[in-house]
Amino acid sequence: SLDITLPTGAVNGKFAVIDYKSTFSINNAVLKYGSDPIMGLSEDNALDIDNLNLELLYVDRTEGWKYI
Repeated sequence: SLDITLPTGAVNGKFAVIDYKSTFSINNAVLKYGSDPIMGLSEDNALDIDNLNLELLYVDRTEGWKYI
C-alpha cells in the first residue's frame, strides 16, 4: 500500500490525489490525516477505487481537510 500524509493545512490550501495508473483497487493508498483532521475526523482514509481523482481543501483546525 501507499501512505499519503496530508501536510499541515493553511486556510484555502489544496491537495490532490489521482490514481493515474488505475491500481488503487489492488494497491490501496491510505490518506493519513497528519496533524489536521479530514472532514472533522482524526482518522485515516483508505483509497481503494480505481481511477480515483479527488481534491481536498483546508478549511480550519476543527474541520481540517474537506473533500471538494
